[in-house]
Amino acid sequence: MLTWTVVERTEPVDELTARMTAKRGRAWMLLGPAGIGKSVVAAAAAARLAAAGFEVLSIAGAAELAAVSLGAFVPLLAADEAHAADTSTQHRLERLFGRLSRTSSRAVLVVEDAPTLDPASAAAVHQLVRAYGVRCILTARTTVADGPIARLSDEGLIEPIDVPVMDDVDAAEAVELAIGGGAEPESLLRLVTRAGGNPLFLRSLLDAADRDGRIRPGTRGSVIGAPALPDRILAILREPIEALGADDRRWLDLVGIAGELPLRVVTANATRRSERDGLLVRRDGSVAIAGPLIGEAIAALLSTDRADELRIAAAAMLTGDDDDERLTAVTLLADSSKPPSVIDLAWASRRATQLDRYDLAIRLADLADHLAVELGEPTPVEARIMRAESLSFLGRLDEADDAFEVALDVTGDDDGLALAASRAGFHWAIRRTDPRRAIDLAMEVLDRLTDPDARAFLTTNAAKWRIMIGDPSGPAADPGAIIGTPAAMAAAAIDASLVRLVGAIFAGQPSIARAAIVTGRASAVAAEPFVRHGTDLLDFAELLVLVLDGRLGDAAEIGAHRRRERFTEAAGMWSYGAGLLHVHAGRIDLAAEAAAAAVEQLAWRDFLGARGAASGLLATAEAILGRPREARAAIDDIPEPLRDVVTARLQTVEAEAWMLANGGDPAAGAEHIAAALG
Repeated sequence: MLTWTVVERTEPVDELTARMTAKRGRAWMLLGPAGIGKSVVAAAAAARLAAAGFEVLSIAGAAELAAVSLGAFVPLLAADEAHAADTSTQHRLERLFGRLSRTSSRAVLVVEDAPTLDPASAAAVHQLVRAYGVRCILTARTTVADGPIARLSDEGLIEPIDVPVMDDVDAAEAVELAIGGGAEPESLLRLVTRAGGNPLFLRSLLDAADRDGRIRPGTRGSVIGAPALPDRILAILREPIEALGADDRRWLDLVGIAGELPLRVVTANATRRSERDGLLVRRDGSVAIAGPLIGEAIAALLSTDRADELRIAAAAMLTGDDDDERLTAVTLLADSSKPPSVIDLAWASRRATQLDRYDLAIRLADLADHLAVELGEPTPVEARIMRAESLSFLGRLDEADDAFEVALDVTGDDDGLALAASRAGFHWAIRRTDPRRAIDLAMEVLDRLTDPDARAFLTTNAAKWRIMIGDPSGPAADPGAIIGTPAAMAAAAIDASLVRLVGAIFAGQPSIARAAIVTGRASAVAAEPFVRHGTDLLDFAELLVLVLDGRLGDAAEIGAHRRRERFTEAAGMWSYGAGLLHVHAGRIDLAAEAAAAAVEQLAWRDFLGARGAASGLLATAEAILGRPREARAAIDDIPEPLRDVVTARLQTVEAEAWMLANGGDPAAGAEHIAAALG
């Protein structure tokens, strides 16, 4: 059984109550699509105003009462018990107006669903606001086009306030409150993303998953399966979709099936009605569906043949050089009766992997493989590699092991083999927490390579895995030897910067570290095809450099902001950084909390190899707090291969030293640290 709690959305409530109590304006209209939380914001603001001494009155429009004169006011007027014998609605309304005219400065009228008010009720609201100065909160999906409420807007008496979508962090917290515990990150991310920031949609999806028995225990929290599009959501969206004219509907269907189209291909004003109804939104240079479920509803209302026709038509519109447009076009054709080429599918699989769209990357890679067999074309090696990497990031590690083995077996050219070995090495070093196996794999593949560019690329990656375990042996990174594509050269440059950066940070040399960051940033974007998280690593390095400079306050502010980004690949890294900062500042309870979060998050996504260090940091915090049993449990939780990683080893030594010191033998603790450093 799910337990739903209404959580006040502080920002829009703060904005609304601040405007009303400051007497800036007369009426405020909360705008947003169905389910976005307009009523919750209005109710929260009304409650605050009531607590401050305002008299709050509420009415609600309803399509069913649109033909009933003053139908919206009937419940409010019926509460006039002082004149119960007088059944005249008109007389009761006159008394209400008279009373409010005397207390208008402390009266607030809340009007739910203002566009559906009957004409007499709308006229009464107009008079209360315009003539009597009563403050008014209205809610509506779109601005009111005509009638008395529209006149208030024309007269400048209504200020619109768009209710924002629910952010991912708040949505995730709402889900975990409802299910009574933590949720497995991957399935939670899918659910939150699918709801698109709409609280009603989020609740409907989770309720449907619960009814269908799709919520089950998992090793890292409850796993939430994806239910079909709930009938309730389809019913909500069907009305505005089917109310569109033929041309508006065609463009809505095109955008809905594509997800997003550039404005250059959209007929002028063709999507204005859909935007007004909250179905589409404008972004920089494009128009997009306002949420994934809207796209699902649009697709559900199309026949199979019509959907196929629209996919092909939308793909034909995406002919620019933009990589994201190209990915959309290939994805559309992949689901159509005119599939793209094997080469395009392999490219799209890589692009989807770069964008962390791993499920899509796997699907495109599988299709590329299948199509190659069907057409008798060569095996798409790049797609095989991307499939394996995406499986690894999704935590499907056994499948990833097999997929990397296949990719290494079928790859014939040196460039592809070096890329496959690099990605497989990352999988073994980080996801499988076994950097030594990654190094062994690299050495094995290096013996098979003859191309100097490919050898230099793989050697540079192997050097990073050696740094992890403090192993100075083996060939050194030589980025200057790479003279291949611009992306490969950029990857070599940023790899070299990262190697220098790690050394400088460990040596306490902030000036050298800063120079390495500047050099690395010059190559980070171009290197994305090969070094996917270069920018994230450089961002985190900047925080560590601030610590080296003693600017803990600045570092803490950046860390707190970035840590809120719960569903980014770097989430665990920033929690780990927050834990380090709290230890330096002496906030040990907070350090333990942040380190525990880092351990959990890094078990989901870890491209830094920091999971062992995070467990060591948790052990250190527990040891400082005098909890040796918990400290030992955190140390024992470090996977055996990760105990060789330098950061994990040093952090574990510190934890053990604190355990010795707090156990009554500080000298032994000092000796333990000295022995580790010696």
